[in-house]
Amino acid sequence: MDKTKMNIYEKLQNVRVDLHKMGIEKTGKNQSMRYFELGDFLPYAMELFANYKLFSNISFKADEATLTVINIENIEEKEVWTSQLKEANIRGGSPVQALGAQQTYIRRYLYINALELTESDVEDASIEIEKKSVQKKAPAKKPYKLPNNYITNVQMTAKECNYTPERAKEVIKEKYNKASSTLLTIDEAKDFVKYMKDNKEAK
Repeated sequence: MDKTKMNIYEKLQNVRVDLHKMGIEKTGKNQSMRYFELGDFLPYAMELFANYKLFSNISFKADEATLTVINIENIEEKEVWTSQLKEANIRGGSPVQALGAQQTYIRRYLYINALELTESDVEDASIEIEKKSVQKKAPAKKPYKLPNNYITNVQMTAKECNYTPERAKEVIKEKYNKASSTLLTIDEAKDFVKYMKDNKEAK
């Protein structure tokens, strides 16, 4: 794929497709609803933007925020998303904290729109609540699994640091007493990524 011949629309679409293939999971939770935190997807989106030579910037005005994505290889090509600003209220928080919360929410909202990330949680949550009202027995808890975006990060780092799957499993067993990377906690996965970067294997 010759990325240099792509216009901004092709590049954006490829970023969206690649991001969706990563199977990023939502870690934000509000009652029965799950949603994307900025940290769930933004680091991966920024890496894809760099790969496809795209630049993004968010600017804030008094009543409006704007996300602009520019094709670095042809800066005349750009796409713009805008959103009105609404005052955020934080119980017991300062005006500065309220401003930070407002800007974080708007950044998340604008990037979710630009990256076409689906947020069908409201419907999912209402279905779940309806099910709970007619079921007395709670559903069985799903077995734990590390979120897919962290698994992908571990696998990519292992490859970059010359860790074979067998060697990676061996280290995981020694350090964390786990059978595979999918059973690591998020903190353990972060620690393992740092360990591999600090202790690269010889080719």
